[in-house]
Amino acid sequence: MHKKIEITLCSISYFYNVQQQNNYLLYDFSLPEDNKQCKAVKVDINKLKNATKIDQALEIIPQQNKLLEKKRRAYNFILPFKQSNCITAHLKQLITQTDSLSLSLDSDNFFDILLEYKDLEKLINNDNIVENLKIFHLLLLKEQVREIYIICESQENLVSRFPFYYQSFEFNFPNEIIENQLYLGNSNHANNLKALNLLGITHVVNCAKEIPNYFNDVKQENKNFIKYFQVPVLDLEEEPISDHFDEAYIFINDAISKQENKVLVHCAQGKSRSATIVLMFLMRNKQWTFDQTYEYVQKRRETISINDGFQLQLLQI
Repeated sequence: MHKKIEITLCSISYFYNVQQQNNYLLYDFSLPEDNKQCKAVKVDINKLKNATKIDQALEIIPQQNKLLEKKRRAYNFILPFKQSNCITAHLKQLITQTDSLSLSLDSDNFFDILLEYKDLEKLINNDNIVENLKIFHLLLLKEQVREIYIICESQENLVSRFPFYYQSFEFNFPNEIIENQLYLGNSNHANNLKALNLLGITHVVNCAKEIPNYFNDVKQENKNFIKYFQVPVLDLEEEPISDHFDEAYIFINDAISKQENKVLVHCAQGKSRSATIVLMFLMRNKQWTFDQTYEYVQKRRETISINDGFQLQLLQI
């Protein structure tokens, strides 16, 4: 019986959120154009600690089992860049509509399926591409890869959205809930000034009574660098977090009404209190049901776990 491999063809936003949970990148620069583009962003991706070039993967990955394994699964992120052209127009359209498209295939057949893409024939005379696909296939056969995420957009789009990907893999970032506007994270994200700067965070909703507003006194051009709103509650079912819904909604809505603003909502772990405020905002703003909103947010930050008391308060919206 063949082991199944999950292949997710995804958008940049989807990839960004998954990558925060699994900080590892397997990349492929097969064409001269790719190398030129990489140099254009003035960062040597070869020096990134958690990145491995696909043609070196067989040598490096067997030594990185702890890095790759999570819940008995292994994750690799493939950035095919120019090779994204092998994804058919129909699949790209589906991905645009749904943000991601998952396939489940026999690992033994995956290599053959890749080579069957008609558009790939245009690139087939490039020996590097064929060789890298063979190497990738060997990884599958060794059962070291169980889930793959393939970005079906160009490197230019990735660099445009998240230029810091080629500057730092030293820490992760909060999850993106609304593209370029609203992020959900934990206290580590809130206390990382470099990450906040890279994302361009201008407003923070602190949903933890015990956590300070870390950069409340930081000034830029005689103005507060970040504007804060605090929801001073503990993660207890009996806490009246709904007392803060109206003010929190106004703070977030006013902030993202201006294109240049970005909001981070956080608590200690980014699971319950901050997730409650994010769900509240989306339920009101989008007029979604609780179940619909929970599913939407969990898809972008799978670790959310709202306590029962907060869930009951959300159901009153």
